Amino acid sequence: MVNIKLEKKSITYKLFLVLFGLSASVSMILGMWFINDTNRTIETEMYNMSGQTLNQISNNISILLSNVESIAKRISIDSKLIEILSIPKDELKNYKSQNKNMNSYELNNNEVSPKISKYFIFLIYLFYYYQII
Repeated sequence: MVNIKLEKKSITYKLFLVLFGLSASVSMILGMWFINDTNRTIETEMYNMSGQTLNQISNNISILLSNVESIAKRISIDSKLIEILSIPKDELKNYKSQNKNMNSYELNNNEVSPKISKYFIFLIYLFYYYQII
């Protein structure tokens, strides 16, 4: 084994300290720059993803609202539905007991599929429950 003793006053020791300090500082500066750049990139991608998610949610909500709007237009035109909706909430139980419940409601000329008519009936119950109309 080679036994090298470096004295604190020797040129080799001072050169080693300078080079070590220089390489350590360069490594730290590069590391900080990479971390900063990565954080900026992640933040930018996060904002882009958030914007895309919000756009998708707004599109879904607009589709749902257009469905509700078309159903509301059909309800406003149909006299039987207006009659059912004009019943006060307290009298709704009596109305159901007289075999005039909303499930027996039939659409004219089968304009709407049974699945949508069930949706209408659900909306009517919902409107009554929350007193929307």
